[in-house]
Amino acid sequence: MLTERREPRWDRVRRDRHGRVWVERAKLDIRLEAPPEEPLTYLDVVVPTPTAETYRAGAAREDGFAARRAAQAKHTRYPDAAGVPGRLVPLAVEAYGRWGEEGLAFLRAAAGRACLRCSALGALAEQGPPALLGAWLQKASVGLQKANAALLRSAAGSAASWVDPQTGLDTCALDILAMAEHLAAAAAE
Repeated sequence: MLTERREPRWDRVRRDRHGRVWVERAKLDIRLEAPPEEPLTYLDVVVPTPTAETYRAGAAREDGFAARRAAQAKHTRYPDAAGVPGRLVPLAVEAYGRWGEEGLAFLRAAAGRACLRCSALGALAEQGPPALLGAWLQKASVGLQKANAALLRSAAGSAASWVDPQTGLDTCALDILAMAEHLAAAAAE
């Protein structure tokens, strides 16, 4: 497994609004070089926020809309016909935790393969893959919530400037931050 890998065959020439030309370099999060029976696989993580203007209307109508659209955008950016050996799997997870179908299917299959290749996990029989997948998703969830808490904290600036006795939003935001820090600390133990 190689992280933050550049794939020059997915680079593309771009032109900005002033007519200047530049190369947008393709840098993907993970490159999996599996045994011969498995294809070369690139994983690229994307975390869309369903409440963002881009996704809001669709997300209100359809569960997982933001993750699905973000995964489609990754396939548009890194098309199959670009002469790159292997395949792209977008790991799309919405900011509130819902996984995209393609990424989740990949992780399920990977958990199954891992249990076949590892005798300790194989001893769990049919309970192995769900247990391993659950552990992976829990770890990803903790990371996502830590990032969400960091974003909320940075967006909040000084909480002292939030004081609004009519709504109590300042207290609510501080409670959310404290709870997120507590949960993150407990999960890290």
